[in-house]
Amino acid sequence: MIGIIDFNDWELVITNAEPVRNKKHYAAAAKGPEEMLFSEDALALCRINPQLVNTQYLRKLSADPLSNPINDAKNHADLIFHHLRRMKEQSGVSRCVMVISEHYTDQQLGLLAGIAEAAGIEVLSFFNNALRVGPKQSMDFDFLDLGLSHACTTSVVSREGKLATADCQISEGSGFLNLVEGLLYLVAETFLERDRFDVLANGATEQQLFNQIREQLEDSKPDSMSLSVTSDDFNGRVELGREKIQELVRQKFIGLHLDPNKPLILSTRAQRVPFISNVLKEHGAQSIRNIEDDFFANYANLEIFVVPNSIQRIATIESLSEPGSPAGNLNKNNSPEVHKKEKATHLVSNGSAWELSHPRWHGFLDEEGLLRPNCQVLVNGSSPRSATINTKDKIHFEGSDFEAIRVEV
Repeated sequence: MIGIIDFNDWELVITNAEPVRNKKHYAAAAKGPEEMLFSEDALALCRINPQLVNTQYLRKLSADPLSNPINDAKNHADLIFHHLRRMKEQSGVSRCVMVISEHYTDQQLGLLAGIAEAAGIEVLSFFNNALRVGPKQSMDFDFLDLGLSHACTTSVVSREGKLATADCQISEGSGFLNLVEGLLYLVAETFLERDRFDVLANGATEQQLFNQIREQLEDSKPDSMSLSVTSDDFNGRVELGREKIQELVRQKFIGLHLDPNKPLILSTRAQRVPFISNVLKEHGAQSIRNIEDDFFANYANLEIFVVPNSIQRIATIESLSEPGSPAGNLNKNNSPEVHKKEKATHLVSNGSAWELSHPRWHGFLDEEGLLRPNCQVLVNGSSPRSATINTKDKIHFEGSDFEAIRVEV
């Protein structure tokens, strides 16, 4: 059975079918006493001990080192690996179509495919997020989705019976956590001015407010919010009305890149922001619609996105232009290959090639060309998580860089 992973840091979702089961996580990791904490467990520490928490690893999608290592994770790729492995254990999904934001490069997706494979999940294809609106659209439009700390506006064009993603614009500071934090500071300011009580002076009281705001925003689109703080020497409550919430939403989303000449379709995540349609109309959006039928709600669609022996990035689908045509057929001719999954036979550098069995590699490869445990080598910018070297892998060893290839005899 093929599952779906929605690779979004506000909602990192892994879905299993028959019956459909969703495992939804925040992409947040925290240092725990014995093992890493993820999702809500990690966010429960983000105001008490912020140096222990990281919420940027999906957004970064790189092998860059962490400023504060989390347990045995030393870089962003390590955190993605541990989080995907945890979700895999919970869901049982081992093969998936992965829905990804358009801003990720093909190089980043190659890294992600390797991380997922090491975590026990085979990525069959990547699917650009904006195309989840499905094949019923027959016009150009923009698609707005949100993460924890950014918003992504993607242009989708309709040409000759096909829908294709074009450019995307990232708006930093316009994500879910930015909204939570903005409301937190607004409430803290009210407590300070009215009661002379500084919520932000104590991590525990700050965490209380953070938890309440996050939960109320997740549970509904509140017209108002009632928030309380309790400590040894204080017990107080603040009511936030419609006007203040809407003004805060306006501040956080005023910088979005919008084209007033095209319809704007909101993802299910964007729809959950209070008053967002009103704010976007003020900002120039002329026609705002909600996504009506998420393409991935129908598992019958998944098999058409699988191409044997390769991982495709799906950036184009066919629209429903002819009666009886399969909904959303993959346009394979326009789908770039992210990573060809074949076992490598040689490493090359500066025009020279060496077999994997060559004595030069005995420091990190055994006689069968498999990586030795705990070897001092980087594969695609991070410590290896698989014993096998595949074609297009980037190898760094003893100060030199090599690329893995396959030579057919």
